[in-house]
Amino acid sequence: MFPEQIGLLERRTPEARITSAQLRTWTNDFILDFADRIEEAADRIKAQESAPEIRRNSLLWKINATQAGFRAASGRDALIAFADVWILCRQMTVFFEGGAGKDVFGDSQDIAVTTAKLLEARMEELRIAMVKPEHAEQKLQQGREIVAKFAEPHPLKSLYFQRDSISGRADSIVISESASFGAIASGMEQDVIALQRLLGAYMEYMPTFTRWQAELMLYDVEKNGLVADSVSVLKEMPIMVRDAMTMQVPRLVSSQMTRALSALSTERTNTMNGIENMRMSMLNFVVQERTAFVEEIDRQRIATIEQVTDERKAALQEIGAIARESTGSALSVGKELIDHLMWRFGMLAGALGIVIGLTGGVLLTIMRSKHVR
Repeated sequence: MFPEQIGLLERRTPEARITSAQLRTWTNDFILDFADRIEEAADRIKAQESAPEIRRNSLLWKINATQAGFRAASGRDALIAFADVWILCRQMTVFFEGGAGKDVFGDSQDIAVTTAKLLEARMEELRIAMVKPEHAEQKLQQGREIVAKFAEPHPLKSLYFQRDSISGRADSIVISESASFGAIASGMEQDVIALQRLLGAYMEYMPTFTRWQAELMLYDVEKNGLVADSVSVLKEMPIMVRDAMTMQVPRLVSSQMTRALSALSTERTNTMNGIENMRMSMLNFVVQERTAFVEEIDRQRIATIEQVTDERKAALQEIGAIARESTGSALSVGKELIDHLMWRFGMLAGALGIVIGLTGGVLLTIMRSKHVR
């Protein structure tokens, strides 16, 4: 609904390939790389140099240059913030190469010079990438002139990086404010987003800043005699701790270990005696229960055998009665069958006798008639 905010980049550089919002993102990303490269270079110097003053200067460079970079990147307009960061890189190069800080790092001075030139070259690469290729060289030269015009009369004077910002000066470019409500709302939204990103990046470095400040404080307090004595005592602490860890603590641990082992042995003996008493009580209880259980099983077995015996006798008596009844029935039926058979046999014999008698009578009659004839 709202038009995109128009910044100084859109007004002064119509041939730009990016918007003010995109340039703001580039600048914020560069500041993170700026802080990381300075921290790495300062740590290298601190590792190579043993002089306390040079090591302290490396801390001052990390702390103040990083904070100055975040301040420069927080400008109201994206192009002015970009230019201010570029000027800071140029001021840092001049400061370490031939300015007031040309001897702050001793033999490791070239590390700081190389790092400053590398950061300045990265800003020039971003300036070239902002416009179309056919305008890149021209805009780069114009940007170098503007940066040099401001950086030369306003050099850095110490590692505290006290510097004049490009904004807020009489000769600075005035940014016209947007008139419409939509432009104002869009500008507020983009400003809030840019502020959130920058604050988020800065909060990531807050623990690091705190640690660096603590290290710097230790370097400063060592210059005080009373504090130096206290610090020397602190330096002796490792020896005292080593003595305690190698002699006092082992003796204390040995005595405490002996007492602990003695108490543990007594507790173990008492525990074993208690376990043995419990085991014997449990065995007696198990023996009693087993005896009672066996007696009950024997009683149940005898009762079962007696019951089975009675059941067997009753079954045998019942079987005998059934057998006798079956035998009587079989004899009665057999006797009836025999009587019936004999009766039948008698009838057959009688009939046979009658037939024989009739046959003999007929034969006798026939023989008599033949004899008469």
